[in-house]
Amino acid sequence: QGTIVVMRLPLEPVSLTHHKTADNAALLEMSKGAVEKIDLAGVRVLVVDDDADSLEIVSTILQNCNSEVQIAANAQEALNVLNQWEPDILISDIQMPGGDGYELIQQIRRQKPTLRGRIAAVALTAYSRAEDRLKALASGFHTHLSKPIDPKELVAVVTRLVT
Repeated sequence: QGTIVVMRLPLEPVSLTHHKTADNAALLEMSKGAVEKIDLAGVRVLVVDDDADSLEIVSTILQNCNSEVQIAANAQEALNVLNQWEPDILISDIQMPGGDGYELIQQIRRQKPTLRGRIAAVALTAYSRAEDRLKALASGFHTHLSKPIDPKELVAVVTRLVT
């Protein structure tokens, strides 16, 4: 005449951070083998993302290919880096607090005339609909990649943009 629900809880709390870190480590290890033959020595990349894990993953993948990587946690930090360092490629998240990736690339295209024609820009975002891609391209990005990032695809895009 009724339902019995049995629920078992672990005695020790499970750390989600530990699992996320373990997943990131596994992804980085897999990416190392997947892209180890690609050499991006001399390629300078600025990675902008408010998510520390995404920053770590993208920068590590590119560093494993011998590229020089600077990171920024938001648009303002990215602009500060650009005042002192000139990358070949900008890889930016779209959705960030205090200024999104669309605003960042538009500001770079307006305020940094020496970079405007030379810096290749990649939108890296969880938004993967066709209209999101079109908005990224219309804003000044050269291409659009969806999260979670495929290491092979990331390296292929960077290689294509610098050759």
